[in-house]
Amino acid sequence: MDEVKLKMQENFDIVLKNLATSEKIVEDSERLHGQAKMFEKNAQKLKRSERCKNYKMNAIIAAVIIIILMIIIIPIATSGGTVTAAANVVNNKTRI
Repeated sequence: MDEVKLKMQENFDIVLKNLATSEKIVEDSERLHGQAKMFEKNAQKLKRSERCKNYKMNAIIAAVIIIILMIIIIPIATSGGTVTAAANVVNNKTRI
């Protein structure tokens, strides 16, 4: 009978240890869940911020390209006939 009592006491101690361990695991998993939510929120903020920076950089590059094209095209368009007149002068000199 004493052996049975001793065995029951050991089993009861093991159950208490398992209960404490399972409570610690639950606490750890809740903490990790909170950290995962925070990480996800921060990751979305960072993604949004980087996307905004990318849009700004693309806009700046587009503006620079447009300005360069305007610098090249506007003088050609405003000179109009001078380009063709210069070509005619060259052609006339080659005929002589």
